[in-house]
Amino acid sequence: DKNSAELLKQSMTNLDAERRKFKAIGILDETESHPFNLEQLDRLNEAQQNVMARYVQDTQDKPTVLDDLAQRIKVFLDNLNRKFQHKTLKIDRQRGFVANSDDNQSLPLEALSSGEQHELVLNYDLLFRVRRNTLVLIDEPELSLHLSWQKRFLLDLLEIVKIANFDVLIATHSPFIIGDRSDLMVALEAEIA
Repeated sequence: DKNSAELLKQSMTNLDAERRKFKAIGILDETESHPFNLEQLDRLNEAQQNVMARYVQDTQDKPTVLDDLAQRIKVFLDNLNRKFQHKTLKIDRQRGFVANSDDNQSLPLEALSSGEQHELVLNYDLLFRVRRNTLVLIDEPELSLHLSWQKRFLLDLLEIVKIANFDVLIATHSPFIIGDRSDLMVALEAEIA
């Protein structure tokens, strides 16, 4: 049936898009793909199309368990790569975190600046180690942050909190950390004797 073949093609196209998303963040290898040619779907009989439909359904169900992890990895990489200059952080399934220079030369993580290393550890801990419904205390994050990073700190943190589902209390002297979110701020005044 022509409609069944078209639905199957659309499902497989969607599946390919999901695979590309997982490949882009390092969860799937570049070489992994489905074993079928989409152009041949029109020539399959009904029984073959049913087998293909079962394959697609089964394959679509499997990555859903990776959605939370994929979302966390994407935010992790986006946050860091937005800040890092002249280098890119990637995830490699065998080697873990991999930093590359602009000319695609591998960099040891120890070659990252202390601020970059701090950002990597903080983002990793918040996204992958903090348990749900935990209260996280962050004291003066501006001490290790470049001014442009201070301006992004709260935006990035709010995105992480939304995904990882925990609460945060920040003590800061930096107006750049707060930015335009004074609605989240409680000013502490010193008592005058």
